[in-house]
Amino acid sequence: MKSLIEAVGMTPMEREHILPSYLQKILPKAQIFVNDEPPIEAHVDDWIHLQDPKRLSRTFYFENRQHLTMFMFEVLKYEEVTQHYADFVIKDMIVRADVWTHDLNDVTQTDIDYAREIDSIFEDVKFFS
Repeated sequence: MKSLIEAVGMTPMEREHILPSYLQKILPKAQIFVNDEPPIEAHVDDWIHLQDPKRLSRTFYFENRQHLTMFMFEVLKYEEVTQHYADFVIKDMIVRADVWTHDLNDVTQTDIDYAREIDSIFEDVKFFS
């Protein structure tokens, strides 16, 4: 499977002069899927694939406000490090996350990695008291 950069044949020099820095980080990891089918590693437990735009979505349910707050705090720290962001809707003790690469309006490996990471964060905050 080729990265998006390889598929369009962009040289590193062209990439540096044409693309904003945040895209330079994301696009080498973005992959092109044959026949619009993601690779097997795209399957992330408990996440669903939605359309318009293509995105991963998951709803997280929390037992208490402290766990929800810690979850969001850890997710925001992760986003700051990766410079990759999801859309969140928070209502009561429920958080819905939608993640996709906005510039491509599609799911990339970066989004799959993001989903796995916040799944891990969700599991970890259950152990905080």
